[in-house]
Amino acid sequence: MKFLIKTMKDGYFADRNYVLIYMHHLFVSIAYAAMYIFTGAFFLGQGMPLHFVLLFYGLEYGLRGVLCPYGLMVFNRFGVFRSLAISIFFKILFFVGVALAEYNLWLGFASFIVVALSGAIYYPFLDVLEAIYIKEDQNRARQLSLGLVSKSIGKIIGSAGVGFILVHFGFEAVVIFIAVTLILAVLPFIWVDRHNVGISNYKPADSFQFLVSPDFRPLWPLFLAKQLYIIVRSVIIPIFIYSIVEDIELLGYLVALTILVEKAMTLLAGHYTDRLGVQNSMNIISVSYPLSMLGFIFLAKTPFSILLVESFHKINSNFFTSTFMSALHGYGRKNFKDKIMLYGAGWQMMLCFGELIFLPFYGFLAYFIGEAVFYIAFVFAAVGVLVVRQRFRKGTEILALSSSS
Repeated sequence: MKFLIKTMKDGYFADRNYVLIYMHHLFVSIAYAAMYIFTGAFFLGQGMPLHFVLLFYGLEYGLRGVLCPYGLMVFNRFGVFRSLAISIFFKILFFVGVALAEYNLWLGFASFIVVALSGAIYYPFLDVLEAIYIKEDQNRARQLSLGLVSKSIGKIIGSAGVGFILVHFGFEAVVIFIAVTLILAVLPFIWVDRHNVGISNYKPADSFQFLVSPDFRPLWPLFLAKQLYIIVRSVIIPIFIYSIVEDIELLGYLVALTILVEKAMTLLAGHYTDRLGVQNSMNIISVSYPLSMLGFIFLAKTPFSILLVESFHKINSNFFTSTFMSALHGYGRKNFKDKIMLYGAGWQMMLCFGELIFLPFYGFLAYFIGEAVFYIAFVFAAVGVLVVRQRFRKGTEILALSSSS
């Protein structure tokens, strides 16, 4: 037992910055559980057609991608803590807008513009957060996996808690709850070491030039393919589950249970990613992840079967995310050490532009085939993971980082 505690302390809590980052992930994930798990279901519950919901999600992400270079300007001017505080303020306004959507749906959809601005400031930094603060490469996936655990604990609290509050007290109470957790999420950055953050006086044009530069362009297929997976994880699955159970409180409990079921596997994901390397991990995922998508297509029909299938899916998601993030963080530290925030902006922009391409496409399909679009999205997500595997096989620099870890 002493050995286990010492190993955890030395491996996961050796640096004060790590602990503060874990705290940030915990609190911000409580709020994001409400945003990603409940927003789509909430609008559907208000009578908005599925294709409109998908379209507005796509437009929000596309707008965020365009605004990312300007979000980087905010970071350059105000620094980490104040920039995150500004982002949190806009995020709270988003939840206020969604709360008012009960009385005016268009006001709720207009709040997507506000949340796009919030994300443009926050997500380029989030995407490279561990790349900035995690110093060693040997335990990178392990550190990332504990960050995923922190996020998942937050999602458990957010999923179960927000579902209960929403049903019994209304969205106004949810806004208060979320505002408190978002404020708590930004407080750890009072104490993190700020000299590690590689920001310079970048202009918006610098971000767009970096996006199309020869050094960054080879990563486009990776981010676009991963976006097929992100759309399913963040948008499609919560709406799919809601379309079956039609109970937003039960939706929250189901999501919380599935997160709880797979938590023990998260640390193992980081451990074995470090041991096996990127390519071997991706070889395993390329088989197991499509199986999880087949589970949604053929087995997810009742709350219990959804619990089983979604738990299996989340286990696969943890392996995939820890592998992908470990490789791309290491790649950024090696190739863009002095441009790490530009790397984060380019990373986020490509993900957002992927949403802008795929979500309106899904919305178009949903207009004609309705909820059958879910099954197409599941197939595309499996294809996206296979594309990532193929790109990692060709990306010798990324693989070299893993083998040297």
